Amino acid sequence: MAYKLFFNKTNIQKDKTPAQIEEMKDQDWIYASQGLGKPYVFKRFQKVYTSYGWSNSGNHADGIAYLPQKNVKVCGFSTFAARSKDCYEMKYRVKIDGTEVEQETITATGWEDEHYYRHKLNGVYDAPAGSKIDISVWIAENLGSNSYVETYYGEDGNSYETIENEHMGLFKIESGDDSNNGTSVYSGHLGEIMYYLG
Repeated sequence: MAYKLFFNKTNIQKDKTPAQIEEMKDQDWIYASQGLGKPYVFKRFQKVYTSYGWSNSGNHADGIAYLPQKNVKVCGFSTFAARSKDCYEMKYRVKIDGTEVEQETITATGWEDEHYYRHKLNGVYDAPAGSKIDISVWIAENLGSNSYVETYYGEDGNSYETIENEHMGLFKIESGDDSNNGTSVYSGHLGEIMYYLG
């Protein structure tokens, strides 16, 4: 676990001693807030495919399932950025062992690493070893009109076990229950899952 330290509503850098904190006097208090820190990221593709686009209209879901081999806490996932747009609409659903833990419709924007949209979930959800984390997304330029948007995508996902990740072998991957827009273990959306151990 990580802690954040505060004095007079200001976040204190952890390499400072009390004597280095401006305006601190005898009998003053430092508050510590416990948090999970920065999450880990597990990637399932070596490269992003950019020559052609993945077609999305929101009519059908892209999905993938992650099966953790140790206890984890799920906190986010990534989809791929639009090839020529700065945003798209996305409905997503996350289930753990068949139980829905979160569903929302959002506007995805602010592409990271140029090719990814990384979405932080509203909650952090326990996924025990051997459970199934099923993530489904419906993507369109506009979900109301089911207008098409092309995104980047990943390929050669069958080799995910050899991709350099901080926790090699932590996840097994299989097709998602609702996936009928083409995403599979081999290719498609949902290139990353964000998580904590434990």
